[in-house]
Amino acid sequence: MSEKPLPARERILGAALRLFYEEGVRAVGVDRLIAESGVTKATFYRHFPSKEELVVAYVQSIDRDIRGLVGSIRVQLSAHAAIEAFFSGPGGVGDQLCRPGFRGCPFLNAAAE
Repeated sequence: MSEKPLPARERILGAALRLFYEEGVRAVGVDRLIAESGVTKATFYRHFPSKEELVVAYVQSIDRDIRGLVGSIRVQLSAHAAIEAFFSGPGGVGDQLCRPGFRGCPFLNAAAE
């Protein structure tokens, strides 16, 4: 059975998450995002009326992911263990810093651009 394709908005945001982090917000144009996400220009602009709105959604998505990680760790562990897990546990900050392609904090990168 084949998997149902992701909705257009999710494909656009997924492409933005990857490309903005790997190459930078300013380096990636709307045409590239459209091509990478497999949507039409009209579909792109229906979901994100401007590239600026897509950048906001990009930063909000990263924020949600980080808050989700922190929230799940906090619920499961004591405060001390949660801090340790966040920085050195599997998928934590330590893993992120050591992964191939690490380009720094996505918030700072976007703000610097």
